[in-house]
Amino acid sequence: NFSERNISDDFIYEVKKVSLESDFHIGALKLLIPEKNRNTENENTIIKRLHSHFKKSHAAFRGKMKTKRKNGSLLAVLGMGMMLGASYISSLQSGRFLMHSLLVLLEPAGWFMVWIGMDNLLGTSRELKPEFDFYNKLEKSKIVFVSI
Repeated sequence: NFSERNISDDFIYEVKKVSLESDFHIGALKLLIPEKNRNTENENTIIKRLHSHFKKSHAAFRGKMKTKRKNGSLLAVLGMGMMLGASYISSLQSGRFLMHSLLVLLEPAGWFMVWIGMDNLLGTSRELKPEFDFYNKLEKSKIVFVSI
């Protein structure tokens, strides 16, 4: 039954390949089918399933990007807080071993968290944006069956 079948990975791969060739909006996704095999009811079911798949995938990638950016921001802010804490400890000019040890721990940890946070924040676009854009294009496109 077409309403229960999974979307083929090969189909998605081929559509991605075609969509990457163009930076423009995909107005219509034309699926070719022999005239004798046409069935309007099945075509409508397939169109609904494809639109549903594209919308769910677009929403999933939007959520992944949002989560990764939020985590990146949080890490960067925590890292900056650690660095501010290290700066405060450094300004105390305390000769105590515990304060010096805390400074040694906070400073590199702060830098590390800032860099990882910024990488998550800025690297998300490079990593997830192509998939996000692909599903965004297809979510808005019209799906049409054409006889051959």
